[in-house]
Amino acid sequence: MTMKFDELMEALPDTEIFLPGYIGYEDRLKRWSASCIKPAAVIVCPRNAFEVRIALRYATQHKVFPLVVCGGGHSTGGDNCSDGGMVIDLRRICSTLVNTESQTITFGGGCTWEDVNGALWHHELATVSGTVGDTGVGGLILGGGYGYLSGSCGLALDCLLSCEVVLANGDIVTASREESPDLFWALRGAGPNFGIVTHFTSQAFVQGESWAGFLGYAPDKLPAVIEFGNRLMETNDGNSMISVIIGNFIPPENSSGLMVVVFHNGTEVEGRKTFKPLLDLNPLGDTTSVVSYPDLNMMFNKYPRGPDDRHLFGGGSFTFPLDVAAAQEICDQFWMTTNVPENNDIRGSTIAFEYNPTNKICEVSLGETAFGNRGQFASICISMNWTKEANDAKARSISKKIAQLCANTVGWKGDKYSDGTSTYANYFSSITKAEKVYGPNAARLRKLKSKYDPKNVFKKIQHL
Repeated sequence: MTMKFDELMEALPDTEIFLPGYIGYEDRLKRWSASCIKPAAVIVCPRNAFEVRIALRYATQHKVFPLVVCGGGHSTGGDNCSDGGMVIDLRRICSTLVNTESQTITFGGGCTWEDVNGALWHHELATVSGTVGDTGVGGLILGGGYGYLSGSCGLALDCLLSCEVVLANGDIVTASREESPDLFWALRGAGPNFGIVTHFTSQAFVQGESWAGFLGYAPDKLPAVIEFGNRLMETNDGNSMISVIIGNFIPPENSSGLMVVVFHNGTEVEGRKTFKPLLDLNPLGDTTSVVSYPDLNMMFNKYPRGPDDRHLFGGGSFTFPLDVAAAQEICDQFWMTTNVPENNDIRGSTIAFEYNPTNKICEVSLGETAFGNRGQFASICISMNWTKEANDAKARSISKKIAQLCANTVGWKGDKYSDGTSTYANYFSSITKAEKVYGPNAARLRKLKSKYDPKNVFKKIQHL
């Protein structure tokens, strides 16, 4: 029987609430990935933590499950869409407040990084904010948060100073190093398991223009590009990074190739000197230029996407230096798989070897936050992209096979948990064992879960 939600609407008379058939309901269901669009029994769009509390308590009292939270709608794991339950859509909680004296910014849980970067840039400031401007702030921060500034400033969660959180029982609390420090520890890495963060306060840093862009290459340049990346990691002062993206995007017919994202936090002269070996490879395309920090984080947003685009993230890791022969094997297998006629719908998929400098990240000990991935290794992002629902299972299967190949050939082979798990939670699109993501922090997280969410209202990781 369909619930009418009259009581909820009476409790939230000034809050946007959408039910099936309402004008605006379908728009509120839209997500970055069409594969994550599922019908909800009710969508609540609160404006503050108090309205979140009312919606949350209603959901738990009336068992309107599954209960999910939507920030930017960018997740590919389905944790921002509810199949028959309640969605608490935070996108109306999107204010930003910059404190120039303390160089901090407070921003709503419904903000995107475009909102945050734009607000800070007015004051010549920036914070670690991922690499895609339309990503929601909450998912990135609470799961880790690698970005262009990670080499000099650490992870997005390392910049976090405090959170306003609505707990499973509806209590509204502040979590910081001084207030509820155990909760603050858990939020930094395993946040979606512990509550709904309605506001964040993060440290910002003085930031000027940088030099960045895309360089395109034919497949035969892969060994030289990988070797350059290895050398860059040996000499990196934290101000430069690259990401080597493997795909089928070389014009005019979307042939197989490489797209290398280059970034230098400095002048064009410095950047061109640092990346001279890559520039000397005569790239097929070169978009590098001097850019503002907001424009830097919007580079990927310039590529158009359709309403039927479906996405799935898969994760892996590689140790430094990346073995050239093994990387070639992975890429050859990927190109061979995506270029057969029966897989034409997934030809837009990519693999990215993300050469994020790790020294600053590793200055924070593994036990200082819940984040379990602070070793001398880097992430591999497997992004499956397709349009037909009939290919959902195929995309998942191929992603798993590529991830396993990465693990077998270039994955972290260190002692168990000695340097972390080498597993980045934000690149996992399915529920997995907590130890695989959080390593030695999993035991403490379980104890805190029983304290803050004993009924498992927030089920980001079911095995926690």
